Amino acid sequence: MMNQAEKAPQDEAPKLTRDVFEFKDEFKKRLEKNGPYLAGTASLLKDKYDIEKGCFPLEIKWNAWVNVLNPVNNGLYIIANRDFAKDLYESSLTHSIFVHLIVSSENVSVNGISLSGTGEFFTVEQTEDEEAWQEALQHNTAQSYETYLTGKTLKRYLSEAQKKYEEVKEDGGEKEDNFFEFELITVNSSGEISLRECKQVKYHAEDLGNDITLEMNDIPGGTFLMGTANIELSKDEDADESPAHEVTVKPFHLSKYPITQGQWKAVMGNNPSFFRGDKRPVERVLWHDAIKFCQKLSDITGHPYRLPSEAEWEYACRANTTSPFHYGDTITTELVNYNAQAEPNGIFREETTNVGSFPSNAFGLYDMHGNVYEWCADPWHDNYKGAPAYARVWEEGGVSSKRILRGGSWLGTQWYCRCTTRNWLSTVNLYDNVGFRVALNGSTWT
Repeated sequence: MMNQAEKAPQDEAPKLTRDVFEFKDEFKKRLEKNGPYLAGTASLLKDKYDIEKGCFPLEIKWNAWVNVLNPVNNGLYIIANRDFAKDLYESSLTHSIFVHLIVSSENVSVNGISLSGTGEFFTVEQTEDEEAWQEALQHNTAQSYETYLTGKTLKRYLSEAQKKYEEVKEDGGEKEDNFFEFELITVNSSGEISLRECKQVKYHAEDLGNDITLEMNDIPGGTFLMGTANIELSKDEDADESPAHEVTVKPFHLSKYPITQGQWKAVMGNNPSFFRGDKRPVERVLWHDAIKFCQKLSDITGHPYRLPSEAEWEYACRANTTSPFHYGDTITTELVNYNAQAEPNGIFREETTNVGSFPSNAFGLYDMHGNVYEWCADPWHDNYKGAPAYARVWEEGGVSSKRILRGGSWLGTQWYCRCTTRNWLSTVNLYDNVGFRVALNGSTWT
């Protein structure tokens, strides 16, 4: 971040006409030499939290020489996420703004905006840079960091990337990745297998002792449409799945299976389940007990385990599909453990099954449909009105005594096993069809 001594004097700043302008060769040299220009100040509007965008707007006051493109409230619409807004508020409410001018062969344009003393850089290319950095962290190889360093993004993590590149090389080069291969199944509308594909997914394994491991799959970041379009709904009560809305998800890790009884016992030392078996999912777990499990698991491993957000869960379940189930338009009891006694040739097992008994989705996640419902971190909201555009936990306006359940179970019909079906349970109730799986942020193993 540039300090006050490094910035160009305000009276030397170029006049911007909209977003670009022509210039002479000598002016080009001057721009390349001087760097960022003081453009104004930004104040955090701390009382105007934008629920839909999940951010705080910043009030921008530009200096007279700045003429911005598409002004909103006399300035560009710049936003700060909740964590960054907290830093802004605690440090001070006003920060200097610098514009970074990029010189091309024909014009000069504003590349981005930085706020002094915050370490944050706002630009239309910021999202692309963040995704490129997260991808480099996920692979954690010399090649991945070299790709980031030589790419065309903003390189906000330039010094970190250079440091990690050197560290990986000093450790002997590429770090070995763990992958597992699996068969991906797609079915037609009749439930018949129409496609079989061989896939592989990267994962990390935590040793919990006594031959018990916890496998965490890498989930790539992306954007998806969360919720259900009206055409798929057939019941008024399922308005809780609407409105469908676009959500952006950062890379993260999710457990390959629902937490098993063997894993629960290794961490907690007891077993609350009704249907017993170390490879069966743990059930009869309160939401607060799932939170305690994550906390204790974090203490044991040194990694900050948590429950997934509802948006992360749906994104992981869909695994880049748009159909009601990750298998396709329907499911059968050959693919999922659910209550199909009303279906032709359907069965009702009336109990949980060992995790991994049925085919996984494209992210290598098993039992995302059926077997046991899975707790999410979010409190219950009646619908998606005002839901955030990012896959964080949606706390604002939720009923904290009711927490989200996803995925369906052995007890329910296939309707309740869909990717988009939402349910809730009081945090004080126990059921033998409710379990959970755990998540980690994407940069954990770097």
